[in-house]
Amino acid sequence: MASRQRKASHQADRPKPDQPAVQAIPAWRQSPLEPRDKIRRHQMAVRRTGQASRNPLAPVFARAMDVGQLMAPRRWLALVVLALAAVAFNQLLLLPEFTVTAANVRVRGSHRASVDQIYAASGLEGTNVFRVQGDGAAERVTEVPGVESVQVHVRLPADVVIDVVELAPIAIVQTITETLWIGSDGVGIGQVGEPPTLTLFDDSGSVRDASGAVLPEIVEGLETIRANRPDLTDIRYGTLEGLYFSAPEGYTVYLGQGGAIAQKLALLEATQQQVAEWGYYPDVIDLRYDGYAMLR
Repeated sequence: MASRQRKASHQADRPKPDQPAVQAIPAWRQSPLEPRDKIRRHQMAVRRTGQASRNPLAPVFARAMDVGQLMAPRRWLALVVLALAAVAFNQLLLLPEFTVTAANVRVRGSHRASVDQIYAASGLEGTNVFRVQGDGAAERVTEVPGVESVQVHVRLPADVVIDVVELAPIAIVQTITETLWIGSDGVGIGQVGEPPTLTLFDDSGSVRDASGAVLPEIVEGLETIRANRPDLTDIRYGTLEGLYFSAPEGYTVYLGQGGAIAQKLALLEATQQQVAEWGYYPDVIDLRYDGYAMLR
């Protein structure tokens, strides 16, 4: 019975003689379900997983290249502007209107050092105003003897103002061969204006170093004497005695080479009071040894 059914089915599948045979169309000739242009777009949008896995920053680089292409004209324009600005600035530096000369420099506050000396020390002659370095010029001017501090102000087109603060003279130093006015740095300064009230007489010729400046410890001692005993006007210096002076009472006071002069002057005041109470005046009050007053 099963064989009969299979025969019947085979017979049903076979075309009847009066029906035309239908030819099978190959798959490659069949029309696609979608238009070919849509298929191409879909294919182009497919991500290439192999390349993406090899370089994950490829989209970033591609975006940067696109932005760079868009910004390229602006970069070229900026470079051209910078080049023109550089050329214009270079030409500006060559104009004589912006060159510093002695005619457009003012020096203020200088009484002992001459204006020409200050200007020459500044090193500004012939410098373009845009290249003036105020701090450097001020530092050079402070090398002038007697100058304590300097400020340099620059104004267009080429005006320069140099403000000078000079050292005040603290003492007159009288050596065997010359007379000096010295400032707090021990260097001789111009003898202009009111002279200082304190005079140091150098009996030994050894108060100055090889450069000609008074030794720092002696300068410090003189400043202390001026501050604590303004009544003392004449101080002497000897190799053995150091700083010393003659008191109005007739005795000599030895202060030594310097150092702790303020304490020595305080001890001297107490010793003078004691001597006055005793009614005995020695020839020498020796304070060269710190903390002791020896009478003889």
